[in-house]
Amino acid sequence: MVKFLIHRPIAVLVTTFSLVVLGIVVFRLLPVSLLPDLAVPEISIQVSYQASSAKELNQTVTKPLINQLLQVNHIQDITAESHDGYVLLKLRFDFGSPIDLAYIESNEKIDAIIGTLPRDMARPMVIKAGASDLPVFNINVWSVQDANFLELSEFCENVLKRRLEQSKQVALVDITGLSKAQVSVIPKKEVLQSLGITNSDIASLIQDNNIDLGNFVVKDGQYQYNIRFSSVLKTVSDIEQIYLRKGSRIFQLKDLAVVKIEEQFLPGQYIYNGQRAICMAIIKQADAQLLNLEKELQSQLNQYKKDYPNLSFSISQDQTELLKLSINNLIGNILFG
Repeated sequence: MVKFLIHRPIAVLVTTFSLVVLGIVVFRLLPVSLLPDLAVPEISIQVSYQASSAKELNQTVTKPLINQLLQVNHIQDITAESHDGYVLLKLRFDFGSPIDLAYIESNEKIDAIIGTLPRDMARPMVIKAGASDLPVFNINVWSVQDANFLELSEFCENVLKRRLEQSKQVALVDITGLSKAQVSVIPKKEVLQSLGITNSDIASLIQDNNIDLGNFVVKDGQYQYNIRFSSVLKTVSDIEQIYLRKGSRIFQLKDLAVVKIEEQFLPGQYIYNGQRAICMAIIKQADAQLLNLEKELQSQLNQYKKDYPNLSFSISQDQTELLKLSINNLIGNILFG
C-alpha cells in the first residue's frame, strides 16, 4: 500500500487537497452549537384556573389528568404540583423514547377528558422541551432616563422582539420582566355622594356598556350576511364618554370619576445590574451557526444603540464564550496532531 502511494504522488496530493477543501467547506456549513439537538425525555403540562384553590384543583383537575396520562406509552413517572389557581404536571420518559409521538399522544389523552374538566378553565398547555430550546443569549434592555416602563415594555414587545425574530437564525424571542397596563377608574367620592350614586352603579355602568354580542348570520333568499354587533370599550376616551342618567340630569363618566392607565401590580421584577430591565432570551434555530448569530446580534445591537440613544443594551448568558474556548482547544489539538 505504501509503495502504491509513493509511486503516485500527484494522485495522492490531489486527493489530499480535495479532502482538505471539502473539510473546510463542510466545517463552514455545519451548525455549531454548545449543546447537541437532543430531545429532553420530559413533557410539562401547565393548567391555569384562577377561580379554584389547590385542594379543589387536586380533586377536579390533577387526579383525572394523572389517571388519563398514565396510559401514555413509554412513560416512566409523573409528578404533580397543585397550587392555588395553578397545576404543573411533569411526565418523564425513558431515554430514547419517541418524544414527538409522546407529545401527540399526551394531547390526545387530554382532549379525551376535556369535557370532564371545568368548562370555564382554559385548555391545559402541553410543553415539550429540548436542548435547542435553551436560550443562547439574553439581551437586557433598560432606560437610561426614568422613562415610563409601560412604554418600554410595549416598545420591546412590539418593535424589538419582531425585529429580532426576523433573523433566519432566530427561532423565538422569549421576553420576561414586561409591565402590563390596566385601566383604573377612581370615583370622585364627593360628587358621587352629592348625587346619590354608589361605586356599584359605576361598575354596572361600565359592564353594561362593554358588550360584544358576536356574529349573527342573516339569510335573505340566496344571500347570506354576517352581521356583528359590538360595543367594546377600547380606550380611556371610550370609558370617559359613557353617559349616565340620574333623574333629569345626564352625566358623563369623566364627570364622576378619574379614568387613567396604570401599571399592574406584579409579584416580581427583572433586575439587571441593580436596575429594572427587560430580558429578551434568544432561542436559535436548530441548524443555526451560533458564532454567526452572535455577529449578527452584535451588529443589530450597535444599530439599536444609534437609533435609540435613551436605551441601554447588554448581552448576558452568552454561550459563545464557552463555545469559542472549546473550538480553540479543538483546533489546537488538531494542529498539534
